[in-house]
Amino acid sequence: MPKLANHKDFWSGILFIGFGLGFLLLSPRYGIGTPSKMGPGFFPMLLGGLLILIGIVTTVRSFRGPVIRIDRMALGPLFLVAISVVLFGLTVEWAGAAIAMILLGLIASLASPAFTLKSRVAVSAILAAFSIVVFIWGLGMPVPVMGSLFG
Repeated sequence: MPKLANHKDFWSGILFIGFGLGFLLLSPRYGIGTPSKMGPGFFPMLLGGLLILIGIVTTVRSFRGPVIRIDRMALGPLFLVAISVVLFGLTVEWAGAAIAMILLGLIASLASPAFTLKSRVAVSAILAAFSIVVFIWGLGMPVPVMGSLFG
């Protein structure tokens, strides 16, 4: 049996496979459709398959190369990113997508010491603007840009 060399790649690959299986198993609930008339579950199914493929490649690659071990898990940054996503879900309806995305960006960026206050604000504003243009205006997602908090 080959020896595990890169623990980070191994666990990343397992995560990709797990998320991919989740997408693959849940997407048929939304109707797949056909490539010419895609249903709401088509893209998640495609994404799930790609995630599984990436996970397999990453996991197999983890058995080659120099040994790289994981010293400890960075729970603080993981917690900040998770909290930012939960806070987004809790605030998007009443505060709107713009505020919720800015909060998401600001809180998630606290996970990295590489960001300055100025870059945190800039990245958060760009994330919010890009997301509103693509998802709400471009794809027509029924999410309010400004929520009930603003009237």
